[in-house]
Amino acid sequence: MHENEGMAQFLERSSATPCNNCLITWMRAGLEYANGTTANAHNGLWLHHVVQLDTGATDAVCPNGYEDLPIAANRFFASGNERSPQNLCLNGYVNLLLRFHQLHTCNVQIDI
Repeated sequence: MHENEGMAQFLERSSATPCNNCLITWMRAGLEYANGTTANAHNGLWLHHVVQLDTGATDAVCPNGYEDLPIAANRFFASGNERSPQNLCLNGYVNLLLRFHQLHTCNVQIDI
């Protein structure tokens, strides 16, 4: 954990994959306490940002990672406290779906 002016940064390596050998159609960030209640500014936490990474693919912009995350992985989803949903098949465009291969693993970087 890295703390900086009240912020804490976490990198969860090899977290559970959203699915195996599948197409992801919809994503939304969330932050919960251990008891299942939503964590937000009114009760003590702020989801500054979350980035999900596919370690089985290379990032098009930063193929060798970057300063805060020096690993080669494809950033496939990012969100903040607004927690906006991402609909990848909006209006039926199936070519926009995200393919998640069976051998890939998922890392998650979180700043709160």
